[in-house]
Amino acid sequence: MYEINLLKKLVALNTNSATKENYKECAQLIANETRKLGMKTKIIDVPAPDKKPRPNVLAELDVGAEKTLLLVTHYDIVPVGSGWHTNPLSLTIKNGKAFGRGVADDKGAIVEALGAVRNIRKSGKKSRFNIKLVCACDEEVGGKYGLRYVCQRHKKDVKADLALVIDSGLENIIVGCSGVIDGKITVKGKAWHAGYPHQADNPIYKAITIVEEIRKWGKKIEKRHSELKSPKGSPHRKVWNRLTVTVFKAGEKANVIPGEAVIEFDYRLLPEQKLSEAKKEIREVIKKINKKLGINSKLRILSEHSGYITDEHNPIVQEFKKYVTKIFGRKEIVGQLGAMDGTYTAAAGIPSIGFGPGGGNHHAPDEFIALKDIRKMKELIVKFCKG
Repeated sequence: MYEINLLKKLVALNTNSATKENYKECAQLIANETRKLGMKTKIIDVPAPDKKPRPNVLAELDVGAEKTLLLVTHYDIVPVGSGWHTNPLSLTIKNGKAFGRGVADDKGAIVEALGAVRNIRKSGKKSRFNIKLVCACDEEVGGKYGLRYVCQRHKKDVKADLALVIDSGLENIIVGCSGVIDGKITVKGKAWHAGYPHQADNPIYKAITIVEEIRKWGKKIEKRHSELKSPKGSPHRKVWNRLTVTVFKAGEKANVIPGEAVIEFDYRLLPEQKLSEAKKEIREVIKKINKKLGINSKLRILSEHSGYITDEHNPIVQEFKKYVTKIFGRKEIVGQLGAMDGTYTAAAGIPSIGFGPGGGNHHAPDEFIALKDIRKMKELIVKFCKG
């Protein structure tokens, strides 16, 4: 089976997003495959401050169609980790499943896409769509030198009528995702020996009151909802605002009152919420908390990521849904609670949806993808393209 043989080669390359090892080798392997399939191919190696390679593969099958489908995948993976029952860097087939790091996130998507192109080329029936494929790097660390760069600097290369991000599972059809702001609040105090607390200014107690105020505001904004439905199992019918304190750091020794406490938080925006307005809002909230409590904490934005929303009534989205229903059964159109690469393609002006590749245990031991899901995703792309 073409897809399994290719997946074996991809899994054998430990494309760890933390170390960037094997990025060049993997990009070249993919480029060699796309060229064999008659796709016009190029590798965009993005310069990065750490001098490590950031190759992104762009391939195109131009059949002279009026419309173009962009298939979005990535080849980088999270660290292998421990606790596996198989060799994570050697594809293992067992009970109808393929096991290995990256098979579900997102190397399985690459073989599904290339398997579909191969099928279309062999069938002889003309595709209704030109097909473009992006196999990006660094998705697991934000995509600054991956898809984000490609969509911002190479818009012509990714121009399409629909982007299918094959990196969001098979449970739903995704037409939008939440934006995110990660922030750090620093509270200063006066360090001193714990035996003399009257001579110290303990920042921990101040930080605790700030956390409580953040929690209260977080509960308040949960009442704000998007127009997009939430995935099944969510506590709200529509995608909602979420603010979560995720880090609390202070002190190093039991008998020393620290001079500083640090709070970090994750603020999930509505898909349609403007990032600039959300940043302004969170700054004003912290300013008000400081004033209320008489504390002079400092806020720093650590990272930010816009969300996006694609009109679910767009005819091409509805047509894609029709083919999904034929092959996978009925699926809801929803918004994703986490981030998704559709943000970058949508920012480039492309209606963007997420579906596939399938599998489970993402970022965990014994990551897998079902062989039937590889076949069905390939079939979905082929039938959608051929009509």
